[in-house]
Amino acid sequence: MTGLESPMDLYFAARDGDIERVKQLAKTCSSLKFVLGFTLLQWTTIWDRFNVAHYLVLNNCDINRKADDGRTAVLMAAENQRETIVELLVRHGAHLNGCTGVYKWTLLHYACFYGWSRIAEIILGKGAVDVNAKSSDMRTPLMLSIQNGHESITELLIGAGADFRSSDAEWKSVLHYACSTLCYSEKGLSKLVSRIVERGETDLNAESMYGWTPLLYALNTGKEDIAEILIGAGVVADTDRLPTTEMSLLHHCIKMGWTKLVRMIIEKWGCDLHPTSGHIPLHLALFQSRNIETILLLIKFGADVNFSNDSNEGALYYATLRGDIELIRLLVTHGAYFLARENRKIKLDPELQQLLLEDMHLVTQNELNKFNYRYFPTVYNIPGCRGVLPHIETMTINNDKSTAAQEIAKYVDTFAQCAKMGKKFKGRCIVLKLICVKRLIAYWGTL
Repeated sequence: MTGLESPMDLYFAARDGDIERVKQLAKTCSSLKFVLGFTLLQWTTIWDRFNVAHYLVLNNCDINRKADDGRTAVLMAAENQRETIVELLVRHGAHLNGCTGVYKWTLLHYACFYGWSRIAEIILGKGAVDVNAKSSDMRTPLMLSIQNGHESITELLIGAGADFRSSDAEWKSVLHYACSTLCYSEKGLSKLVSRIVERGETDLNAESMYGWTPLLYALNTGKEDIAEILIGAGVVADTDRLPTTEMSLLHHCIKMGWTKLVRMIIEKWGCDLHPTSGHIPLHLALFQSRNIETILLLIKFGADVNFSNDSNEGALYYATLRGDIELIRLLVTHGAYFLARENRKIKLDPELQQLLLEDMHLVTQNELNKFNYRYFPTVYNIPGCRGVLPHIETMTINNDKSTAAQEIAKYVDTFAQCAKMGKKFKGRCIVLKLICVKRLIAYWGTL
């Protein structure tokens, strides 16, 4: 059946499914190639004319001939969901491992990408298909199936012997795909990852070309259960970074409110809860997730409720920004107090203000006027010098002179170190604060 072009009436007969007319016209036509670069067989897959396709196949039609765009009849049948025609072509020797398209996909790649479950079943049932065939970017059908959340096809591929050890051109393994997919059900994905881990064929710590491990992908896409499986399986992690962000693994889990993962990370790898720069875990929990369990867990592991960041902002500052009285009560219960610099930053509503006054953790403007102004007019009027006052004032009101003196000594040491190192403070501010502390010491010496 090669030679001249088929006449238009053969085309219309095939389109209409008139098999008798097709048989009659085909005898006088030496070619079944037709318009738009498609053979008549390929047109039947578009029209869903099984009887015509069956006749053509039985009469030695070249079923593997490619259209001008590189597609074969079996691929076109699959694209149009003509399952009976696909089965017919596969049964009569259609090539299943031929590659087409930009990425050089096989028919199985297409089925796994688009979720053609029945067609994938037909192909895999043939037995002659390469279940681990790689595209031009080195991706296997299993990777495409997982990436697009086609769970039933994934099970078929695994049953047919799909390899978990393959990696693509970006060094991503099947486990990387499982941990980064956004299309799988939570239950199905947990089962899949557990199966991959249990087989022991995959490097749990393998990095992609861009430095991403399966654990990082799981955390970045919000898969708490998957991260737990990986950590429980003994994954090794760089806890100090999450690619493309300034956050560590601990920071990310705190932000998401994943208390169980926070515990696992601290217990397994240990983390600095009082960093000298960057995010402070407790502050992040207060401002981002506001998860009480996470906050209590951090305090249990030793987070200091009065530890301040580079901007001299403590835990109460972040709790007050949220206006969350329960968080403030929780912190106050664990000994938190305000730094005076924070008092100037935050405008408290009356309820919060009353709460803090009752617990003696905030010195208001009125309290300063009543207690300090007579004794410290110079200090009171110097901007930026109140950072040494709040806790000292609280103890003074309670008449705890010895403890107050110890606190002053701590402040003196802190400011002296800052002055010596020239760190975080401007020189003028340091000098003024030192003057402030000296005057406070002098005052307490007279009591």
